[in-house]
Amino acid sequence: MPLVEHLYIHIPYCSSKCHYCDFYSVVEKEEDSYFDILLEELKLYDFDFNIKTVYFGGGTPSIFKPKHYNLFFKKLKNLIDLSKVEEITMELNPKDYEKDDFKELYDIGINRLSFGVQSFNEHHLLWLGRVHKKEDAIKSILYAKEAGFENINLDIIFGMPEQTKEEFLEDIETAVSFEPTHISFYMLTYYPGTALYSKKDEQKHEDDIALFYELLRKTLKDYIHYEISNFAKKAYESKHNMAYWEYKNYLGLGAGAHSKVEAFMFSNPKDINLYKEKVLKKHFSLKAINEEEHKKNKIMMGLRTIKGVDSSLINIPHHLKDFFSEENGRVFIKPEFWLISNSIISEVI
Repeated sequence: MPLVEHLYIHIPYCSSKCHYCDFYSVVEKEEDSYFDILLEELKLYDFDFNIKTVYFGGGTPSIFKPKHYNLFFKKLKNLIDLSKVEEITMELNPKDYEKDDFKELYDIGINRLSFGVQSFNEHHLLWLGRVHKKEDAIKSILYAKEAGFENINLDIIFGMPEQTKEEFLEDIETAVSFEPTHISFYMLTYYPGTALYSKKDEQKHEDDIALFYELLRKTLKDYIHYEISNFAKKAYESKHNMAYWEYKNYLGLGAGAHSKVEAFMFSNPKDINLYKEKVLKKHFSLKAINEEEHKKNKIMMGLRTIKGVDSSLINIPHHLKDFFSEENGRVFIKPEFWLISNSIISEVI
């Protein structure tokens, strides 16, 4: 029976669709019954659950009040053992929760928050289609810390067409001023199907993006740059996301969620009604991945991080040697080259 230690739960509901977002989400009234369907889906899987991390992503998990998560966890504990859980993360929109909500979340046992701040600049927030303002983000972060949360991540996007170097530096410095344990900096990407895709011709030149990325790396000296987009204080790397990058087993519940368990990868329909129908009919399909695909996936995920991959997995062409380092039998791309890691990785798999 496969061992599963990591659980992802997708909450697809949003109050509005951000211009850049390509994750599965719906702008419609959230339904309390969605949590019951999640539990019904979990019952379909005959795995050995020894859960160490739980991650609520979206969509917007904070569209539901803490009382819904309190009830969900009570029911979840009747299905699987959560006594060894080390990290429970929830993504939040900075505008959704008030002071008392954060205390309730903390009391439930959620111990890591990830705020979708994206920027502390009002102009850029509006351009990105965010519904919150700078003051909402500041207030929410302070409320969370006051409630007792120590492990806090801030998501920041950079590379908007009109963003200046000074504005980006201000975003970095403002984020750091709250002393979060973790900060994720994502380069703006113009995904097909998003509102921003029609503006892809306006995107910043790659040389400007490279300058921003170097500024980021130089400014965050007190953080460990452990993955392309992620910086953490010592011992505060995201345990859940590391499971993805280390290619461990994880189960995804919810509409649009993905899973990887041993030699199988599978996903749920990106449609709430089709997802519910699938669960109620107890129907799901698994896609087996062959050994070669398994190896490629392991290399692609591992080379995103400072831990890299076992040196036995890859042969590095001579012309790429300068982009890599090797320590203790593991090979990794030097962080200064992470911005071009996709092209580097494509040549070694």
